[in-house]
Amino acid sequence: MLKTGAQHLEGLKDGRKIYIGDELVEDVTTHPAFRGAAQTVAGIYDMKIAEADTMAFEEDGEQYAAYYLMPRSRGDLMTRMRAHKMIADMSYGLLGRSPDHVASFVTGMAMKPGALTPEGPGSDKGHGKRNYGGNLVEYYRHLR
Repeated sequence: MLKTGAQHLEGLKDGRKIYIGDELVEDVTTHPAFRGAAQTVAGIYDMKIAEADTMAFEEDGEQYAAYYLMPRSRGDLMTRMRAHKMIADMSYGLLGRSPDHVASFVTGMAMKPGALTPEGPGSDKGHGKRNYGGNLVEYYRHLR
């Protein structure tokens, strides 16, 4: 499901506590120090919907942001590259943590969940195998 810019902005109004010095920021979407960045990120979400042919992919009848695409081919890598480039072009490359940032590394880790399953001596001191890899895949699905 593709999140809209309005949904993103509304999601920022969740009771989080943000301070600038001693000043409590009541609403990051309207405060002069944050509203520009909030609007820019919201614009990325809206661009993803407007440019879904480039910035999204379909899986199991649902659309997702292209940065959640697990690349299995050169074409998949090109799809991801075009989406990342559109965000970089839109923001002039000045957003260090745009919505594709964390999505990309979680997607990459979810491609090899077995790497997070401890094995060998001392891995869990006989208490059974923990499902870290499975947890990561579920987190990927939740984020996506």
